[in-house]
Amino acid sequence: MPVPDLQGAYLSLLGLSVGDSLGNVLTFESRARLESRDLPSGPWSYTDDTEMALSVYEQLSDTGEINQDRLSTAFAIRYNPQRGYGTGARRLMQEIGSARPGAWRSLARNLFYGQGSYGNGAAMRIAPLGAFFCQDYELCREQARLSAEVTHYHPEGVAGAVAVAMAAAYTRNEKAWSRDHFFDTILEYTPHGETRSGIIKAREIPESIDCHEAAEVLGNGDLVTSQDTVPFCLWSASITPDDFQETFWRTIVVGGDQDTNCAITCGIVAARTQPPAEWLERREPLPDEFNSVHHNRSESNPGTS
Repeated sequence: MPVPDLQGAYLSLLGLSVGDSLGNVLTFESRARLESRDLPSGPWSYTDDTEMALSVYEQLSDTGEINQDRLSTAFAIRYNPQRGYGTGARRLMQEIGSARPGAWRSLARNLFYGQGSYGNGAAMRIAPLGAFFCQDYELCREQARLSAEVTHYHPEGVAGAVAVAMAAAYTRNEKAWSRDHFFDTILEYTPHGETRSGIIKAREIPESIDCHEAAEVLGNGDLVTSQDTVPFCLWSASITPDDFQETFWRTIVVGGDQDTNCAITCGIVAARTQPPAEWLERREPLPDEFNSVHHNRSESNPGTS
């Protein structure tokens, strides 16, 4: 039986949080400023991307799987309106926090006139889960779906989460990198729809093309949807999977939903290569309890080291 990879999930969480926090403080900076690659002083505050990823990681660390009722409660408990949640997510978190257990099912379904959310919020937090289940792609897809549905019940919202989870799983699991195999694996498990169609386009765009041109075709998250976010993020992550810094700068410079784009791409590549120590030091520290959860679990489970 495949052994869950808690170490990989933790490394992905670190990368996601760095991408999110640095992306957050550089949001709205000029293209010239971003192309200079000058690092701002710390601390870099993280956003809801990291806040929600912490809850995903915590549940995997504690129980080894996603329980939707418990995850929805964890999201509501950790909800902090100062972290930049979107309008739909704010309302959902507030309603879940004051409702009976399991109420998320009707609440998530009823968002946006009953169609559910197809925003990029399920994709932004999912990379650690992909790394965790990297040795079992079928299980990874199913667990990603369960994680997504708690807040994003629309098929496109689920598809974006599945695609990013599969990207992180492949990146963590496959030692011999193949860009074609990376996309083939993602497409094999991602449900059909607009997000998947965008990923097909991403696979066809050469690595050598300018990132701004790629974003023109694929989107850059301006619409804050899965369809407009995930394809470009996967294209960017596929180019330099062994270079965290290059992946970050390529991703943020195209604008759009910059902190989320960087959380996604950096969460993927961090399953394989880590951010610089200086970047980790400037990022707002993660809560102490998450470091202790990681260390305790790693010491007791030989499959996570």
